[in-house]
Amino acid sequence: MIGDEELFLDVELFNIINAVNPERKVYRSRKACVDMSNWDDKEFIKRYRVSKETVNILLEHIAEQLRPATDRNYAVAPLQQLLLTLRYLATGSFYITVGDYGGVHKSTAGKIIQKCIFALAELGDQYIHLPADEPERHATVLQFARVARFPRVVGAIDCTHIKLQSPGDSGYPLRSYLLTPLDQPRTAAEHLYNEAQIRTRNIIERTFGIWKRRFPILSLGIRTKLELAQAIIVASAVVHNLACAHHDELPDDIENVEDPIGDAREVDQNHVGVAVRNSLIRYFEQFL
Repeated sequence: MIGDEELFLDVELFNIINAVNPERKVYRSRKACVDMSNWDDKEFIKRYRVSKETVNILLEHIAEQLRPATDRNYAVAPLQQLLLTLRYLATGSFYITVGDYGGVHKSTAGKIIQKCIFALAELGDQYIHLPADEPERHATVLQFARVARFPRVVGAIDCTHIKLQSPGDSGYPLRSYLLTPLDQPRTAAEHLYNEAQIRTRNIIERTFGIWKRRFPILSLGIRTKLELAQAIIVASAVVHNLACAHHDELPDDIENVEDPIGDAREVDQNHVGVAVRNSLIRYFEQFL
């Protein structure tokens, strides 16, 4: 028979062993909501902003980059990583919110989203295109844009400019690469210049509106470091372009709200910008 003293020693030994080998870590089970099979096509698009077909195509491109080195510790599968990232783009929520949605810790959600965002952004060359004319020039612009030198370099490239038009856009500084409208056009050529601004702006604003409707994070604000914010913009453009190519429906749960435009007057008449703008006005004279 085991005496009281021996029993006490066994209990003490048990406590020592538990102190050396603490309780085994408990891993969260992945919630079933992070799965394409849980929703019909319409409900899926509401939650992830693109169709199941588009998700499968994206997964073919980036699955190897997202695949975990091991299946131990309930590793998050590539499909779940992509869906969590799309959910982030669809809501603009904090990592902790997206993590709770998918059953992962906020730090894990952050790592997953950042990794997936950069993987999607690498598809930019394949799914983000400028018009086909003059491809060498467009390639040059894109290359400089990637290294954040766009404002300094693009002005040196003929007829490659950002054009702005609305009553409030005169609040932007006039530069060789950023052309603002004339407040009081006098000649017919100046009126043509402003009309070209209006037509271009309308197309761009409609495009931006559809893009922001697809991924509300672009409207709500990107609360990340600059490098990741740039990658988020590119990644969302990649996914949006692919969705458009496959005629994915736009989510119908939000309204397209235009960006607020101020009423400030022109703040800087940069002399190089004035020269570029005047050259474009002279260009329109040939059509009169």
